[in-house]
Amino acid sequence: MTAEISPRYVQIADQLHARAKSRDVGSPLSVRKVASEFGVSSVTATRALQLFRVRLVDQAVSVREAQDNSAAKLERWAVCLHVSPGPHQHAAAQLTADGFRSLTAEGGLSFDFDSLRPGEQPDAKRIKAGIATTVASGAKGIFFLPSRVSHDSMLADELLLQSAAAAGLPVVLLERNLRGNDRPLARDLVSFHDFEGGRLLTRHLQEQGRRRIAFLTGSPTSSHLERLAGYLSALHSSGAQEPLVVEQSATGNPGAVYTELANRLIEWQADGVICYHEYAAVGIIMELLRRGRAVPADTAVAAFYNLGLGESYSIGITAYSYPAKTVAARALDIMRWRLKAPDAPPLKVVVPGELIVRNSSCSSPVAER
Repeated sequence: MTAEISPRYVQIADQLHARAKSRDVGSPLSVRKVASEFGVSSVTATRALQLFRVRLVDQAVSVREAQDNSAAKLERWAVCLHVSPGPHQHAAAQLTADGFRSLTAEGGLSFDFDSLRPGEQPDAKRIKAGIATTVASGAKGIFFLPSRVSHDSMLADELLLQSAAAAGLPVVLLERNLRGNDRPLARDLVSFHDFEGGRLLTRHLQEQGRRRIAFLTGSPTSSHLERLAGYLSALHSSGAQEPLVVEQSATGNPGAVYTELANRLIEWQADGVICYHEYAAVGIIMELLRRGRAVPADTAVAAFYNLGLGESYSIGITAYSYPAKTVAARALDIMRWRLKAPDAPPLKVVVPGELIVRNSSCSSPVAER
């Protein structure tokens, strides 16, 4: 892709990377500094910085791998991240990928993110070719984040699992099971504590005096169902209100989707809402503000993950953060165990996240925690 047709944030990341190579970065970079220098929004600056930092890490990893290759001590693994498409797709993928990249700093590990890259529409030919490349590279297993978006994507994910099994490659799922309500777990899974996140976010909003709290979910997948279960558990324990569950449409214009969601919240007189993802919280906040609803005074907003979006606006987003490095480390532990116990039943490991309180849920947060 040429610079002329690259997205603006990619062009900025290219320039920052070129400076780094020439050791001309200057003072430490920040979202505000990049936004000011290049005349872009804080969102574009955030994405540019994320991509720039990923490239620096990849450069360091390449040096490390070159050193390790000379000693022939690398453990090779493949990573496939079938992340939902959208404006924040890259940032969401990098959150998970960075967990694995951080492990390479310890040496002796190599993670291949390219051979099984799904692309826009993964088909059987692409998937099988990716598996063949993975086997040829010497990878001993696959860490796989399945798609949550559609039935067709789920079928592609099933084919990947079948192809991996035929090639003798174990698979450890990340974050969620394959798409589907009440779907049996067929592979090992390492996720963060979705249920506890739903419970903690609900309790937090209740502690702020919110009594009509809604929950925005996105897909029929295990992670969203468990987040919803945590919300329902907290409501049941308090006995304070009837639940309001709103499902975000996976089709249609995003602006129209958020307009409809805001209509539901206002109609129900919701004074709080928990969103399945931080980028959904941004959309909800923008639409509420457009309607003249103050955040958090009229409607408090909280979400899952912590992509950095919550720090890019004057209204910081309260979030249950995703512990990327710990998830990656536990997934590696499970993969090594699976190689020793190939016939054992599927195992699920849950990793706690952290509640980070910002001013989307309370006007004067005491501290991030």
